[in-house]
Amino acid sequence: MGNHSAVQIDPVTLTVGTGLILAGSRLAQKSRVTLRRLYTEAPGSFEVRERNFPVRRYRRRYQASLLIVLLGILIVCTDVLPLLTSSSFAAVIYVTITLLLAVWLLLLGMIDAAASIRQIRVSRTGDDGAATQRRGGRSTNYGDDKRSPH
Repeated sequence: MGNHSAVQIDPVTLTVGTGLILAGSRLAQKSRVTLRRLYTEAPGSFEVRERNFPVRRYRRRYQASLLIVLLGILIVCTDVLPLLTSSSFAAVIYVTITLLLAVWLLLLGMIDAAASIRQIRVSRTGDDGAATQRRGGRSTNYGDDKRSPH
């Protein structure tokens, strides 16, 4: 018998990776359809459409869904890595890239959530942030309370 062994696929990595690939593909498809619709409906030039919040949101979500697919592929391929190289350095680099991609996806999700929360606040108050910036970052929006803060 030789030193070579058959590829043993771990059912957990196969399930998780395939799930990420399928979910990411579906999310990418939905985001792409919505993004195309928003681009055709948004009036004006490319620069005007890019400032449109829904366009930016769905572009971020499309990019994140493609990164989810990439993460799924990396997870599925972890079982094949020992066949390609026996170097522990290569394994460390591979795992580091996979973990950094996962952290990057978490950061993108948090940024998207923060942007959505900000957009909801802006749509409720009607303040686009320019007035707050002119006041030196101080907000004078005291909620629904009509009384003076003084």
